[in-house]
Formats: sequence, C-alpha cells, structure tokens
Amino acid sequence: RIGMAPKRTVPRAEGGKSTLLRYASPRRGKVATTEGETADGSGEEEAWSPSTHLMPPPPPRRPSAKEASTSLFEVQETGERNQFEDDVFYLLSGAHAAKPAVRRSSLVQLTALCATKKAGRMMRATGTLEKVMDCAFENGWNDEVMALQAAALLFVLAQDPANVPKLSSNEAMTCLFELFMQPAAGPQAKLLSDRNSRTVLEQTQKMFRVGGTLENTLHQHGLVEEVRISAPLLAVHVLESCTHAPESESALIVVEQFKASFCQRDGLEALVVLVDQLVQNLVAAKEGGEHPLQVLECLMVSLQVLENITFSNEQGIRMLLSLEFDSSTSMGSLRRVPCVQACLVWLRYLSTSIKEECKLSVLALKSILALLVNLTNGSEEGCRQVARFDGLETIGSTLMRLLESSAPSEEVSDTTNMALCLLINLVEKDEENRKTIARLTLHGEPLVRRLCRLVGPTGPPPTEYESEDEVTEEMLQKNEKDGMRAMAQTYAALLLSFLVLGSAEVRQDVDIHLEGGLSSLPSLLHRLHQFHSSTHSMTAENMTTITDLIRTLQGQELS
Repeated sequence: RIGMAPKRTVPRAEGGKSTLLRYASPRRGKVATTEGETADGSGEEEAWSPSTHLMPPPPPRRPSAKEASTSLFEVQETGERNQFEDDVFYLLSGAHAAKPAVRRSSLVQLTALCATKKAGRMMRATGTLEKVMDCAFENGWNDEVMALQAAALLFVLAQDPANVPKLSSNEAMTCLFELFMQPAAGPQAKLLSDRNSRTVLEQTQKMFRVGGTLENTLHQHGLVEEVRISAPLLAVHVLESCTHAPESESALIVVEQFKASFCQRDGLEALVVLVDQLVQNLVAAKEGGEHPLQVLECLMVSLQVLENITFSNEQGIRMLLSLEFDSSTSMGSLRRVPCVQACLVWLRYLSTSIKEECKLSVLALKSILALLVNLTNGSEEGCRQVARFDGLETIGSTLMRLLESSAPSEEVSDTTNMALCLLINLVEKDEENRKTIARLTLHGEPLVRRLCRLVGPTGPPPTEYESEDEVTEEMLQKNEKDGMRAMAQTYAALLLSFLVLGSAEVRQDVDIHLEGGLSSLPSLLHRLHQFHSSTHSMTAENMTTITDLIRTLQGQELS
C-alpha cells in the first residue's frame, strides 16, 4: 500500500526456526539466538526462564505529599482554564451569530461568566480579555438591548483595576461615549417591546439585584433597588470605577493615565453635556410630579466622575475652567455658557429640590459641591469665576438649607462639611470674597452669626476606644455623630477665622455671638491641624496657613 513500508520476510532454517530472531538478555547483556549460539561465539547456551529474561520494570517512585498536591493543583488549574477558555469562545461565537436573539442571550451569559471571582485571572491567563472587550465594543450600539449588554459587560470588566489600561484605548472610549449618550438616560427609557428583548432585559436586571451575580457591586456603587439599569447608567459607572482614587501607587499611575486619555478625547465636554441634559430631565420630571431615580442616579455618578477627574489634576481643572458649551438649563433657551456658571445653576436647582429622605439627592448635591471645591482649590481663576456668577450667595444659601435639615444624616453632614470647605477655598486668598460673604444675610439671619451658632460650645473630641474596651453599637453611633459635629465645628471655625481678618466689624460681631468669643477659635483650629496631620489629608501649604492663623488669633495684631 502506498505510504507503508513493505513487509519484511524473515528467513527460516531447517526445522522451521528462525536464525535472525534475537532478544537481549537482561541478566548478562548478551545477544542470544534461538539456535542456542550466543552472539559472541562462545557456544554457551543460556537457558531461558521468565525470571531472567522477562523481568518486570521497577515500581515507580512514589511522589512526596508536596509533589502530589502540586501536581493535583496543576491538573485542576489546567482543567478549569481550558473549560473557561472553551466557554468564552463558545459564547463569543454566539455573540457574533446572525440571529439577534442568540447574540443577546450569549452576551448575557458572557457577562455572568466574566463576573465570577476567577474570571479576571483566567482571561489574562488564556489571552481572551481583549477578545471579550472587542465583543463589547462591536455590540455597543446596535440597539438598546445590545447597548445594555455591552455596558454591563464593560461594567464587570472595569471592577478589576488590572483592566483599566485596556479601557483607555480609542475603541473603549468611543464605545463608552456612545453608551452614556444613549437616549435611555432620559426619564422615559425607550426599550424594544419584543419578547426576547424583555427576557434579556429582565435577566440583566436580576444580575444587579440582591442575590444576583453582581450583588456586591450593586451595594458598592450605591445602586438602589428601584433604579432600572440602563446603558448610560452602567457606562458612567464604568468611568467612575476607572477614575476612582486607588490605594496603591502603581494603580494610581494607571488611573492618572486614564484621566489624561479621557480629557484628550474631549470626554469632559461630553460628560458636562450629559450632566446638563440630566438636570433638564429632572426639571421636566419635577414639573410633571415625578422623581425619576434612574436619572438622579446617573446624574450623581456623572458628577462623581467629574469630581474624580478634577481631583489633583491640573489638566482637568484648566479644561473645565475654560470650557463653554450650549446649555438650556440657565435661561430656558439654548445659549453658550461657561462650565462654572452651569455648575452653579445645577447647584441652585439641586439645593432647592433636595429630598432629605432620598439618599441620591443628597449625594448628587455633595458631588457638585466637591466638583466646585476642586475647581477653586488654590485656583484664583476658579474663585473669580464663582464670584462673578453670583456663586457666593448660592453656596451660602445651600449651606443654610443643609444646616436647617430636620433629620441630619451622615450624608447631610458630609455635604454640609463640603459646603463649608468650598466657602473656605473662596475666602482663603480673596479679600473681596471675604467681605461679600461677611455681609450675606440668608434666610433672615446673617451668615456670620449662623456660623457662630454652628461652632457653639467646643466640646471634647470623639472618644478613642482601646482594643480591650467593650464597645457597643450605641457607643459607636454616638461617637460617629460626635465626630461629624466636631468636623463641622472646626470647618466653621476656620471659615470664621478667615472672615475676621482685616475687618474690625466682623471681629466684634464674632466676639459677641460666638460662645467663648474669639479666644475659642485657636483651640478648634489646633484640633483641625492635628486631625489633618494624622491623616495626611491636607497639603503642606494649607497646614502652614492654619498654623499662621492660630498664631494670629492667639495674640498677634489682626490686619
């Protein structure tokens, strides 16, 4: 047969025995023939026996316990890796199928697979991470259902900090822009009505609910049970995950690179336009008697992304301070406005329509205040723009509303402190802003006297419990409330300290209405200095400013 070696013919001697069949003697190492003659010609015929010529191989060496466990682990790991790779490629093939129903179902299963604990390591080990991301990029804007699946997949991938560099690519940025500008960000999300679409949407919703695949991320990102998941909402959550300040130094470099990439691709302007549109949707919903949580959640996270990008980022701050865009929230008609002016319009609306029982409302208000804090921190241009657009009165009025809260929660207290920090930025190096704020009378009371009441008696700092002490939940809650109240007192004292500089009238007013007079301010500033020194949460320049204020208030001449 073609391709096979020809059959060899073995010559046979008399008696039918072969003269060429030989075998090796395992005992003596000689080659014996079946004719009884050895190969060396000695003529000695060796008797055949199973014990001498068919000896079994020696038994294999038993591996040690460590070797056995390592081998078992490697086999199991290899099996899991191969299984994961097979599952990924199977679902990727379904995501590129011709039928929309198959594509949608495959994307749902792929998202659930990538949400498992080992998925990140498995994708990097098998080299399937880029293929999964490409699948999300390709299916990001076919229809509302596919957009939701792509956003959910990117949301899952963004939870692993090691994937952030992949999300900085041109394809990823283009996909994210397309996703968070989807019309589903509005209060009335348009969804496809066919049966398959409804089934896929319901499956995706369940993944983010309690008991679902993404339950932990649900609580981590603050998504509430009533919010309906949408592509824009998940897309801005992806941006928040990629811009959130990490703990490690290596991860911080990756986050800063993502911020730079986002700014270079005009992402800030696109995000500002989105926030402006969301505020318009809230205004329209309020006029119709609605309070859409989906829009409010998307607004809050979008503001958090702006806050993250401008935190200690001079490039982002400069771009927002110089940004102008077409907005209709300020005057009701479309006109080009500076970004800072639009931020103050958003703040004015959020502070007047805030619902204390709605956590999202308070967090959205805190995010816009934090954004303005970043834009005015050490920036004379930012302070000038806020003052030029009547921001001092808007911020002061927001602070008064927060202080009048009937049920102050932790979120309300944090937002109050953020408003105080913003006013401190505005008066730290601007004498005109000091005079303007010192003259403000809001809600029937001068702002200076309300700050004196906020400082009140300087009580002891929160208790520090030892490890062997018995601490109850009530004690911790009380200590937390004392800590929030002490923080508000110290920030109010710092603001008053700036306001009394160079103004004998304000100094006299504070000395009269502040319990303990001016002499009580240095102790509060010293407490603030100690807190930020221990937490390393303030720059050296700001720490020096507080030290100079303490010395001035302790006896030096005020000028």
